[in-house]
Amino acid sequence: MPLGYAAQLLWPFATPADARKRAFAGRLAEGYRTLHAGQAEHAYTLFEQAHVLAQSRTNAHVRSHWAFLRWGLRFGDRREMVGQVPRLLAAALFTWLCMPRGNTGGARVGALRIMPISPELRPYLENT
Repeated sequence: MPLGYAAQLLWPFATPADARKRAFAGRLAEGYRTLHAGQAEHAYTLFEQAHVLAQSRTNAHVRSHWAFLRWGLRFGDRREMVGQVPRLLAAALFTWLCMPRGNTGGARVGALRIMPISPELRPYLENT
């Protein structure tokens, strides 16, 4: 339940897409907080979750890959930096076409690999 009065009044009318957008924004923001705190693995995990939530929306999808690129720059991970450049371009150009469902988006996995969606994220993606 939201904290603000107006948000509480509108809460019963929120759509699943609204919940997914909020979940994406929350994970991305928390990922950046942990990135700046130097918590590499936790930030990476949050960016992976944000990516899964963002795959069907171009702007959010690009933002999730930008987060991975910043992660790579922050921790000096060349594989992540190099791997995110083509992913950024593909996200900007081809999100509307088709993306491999459940792919976590980091350079640690193949860009076209379909992956299982974690139980934590499934409720946000059920009707998409």
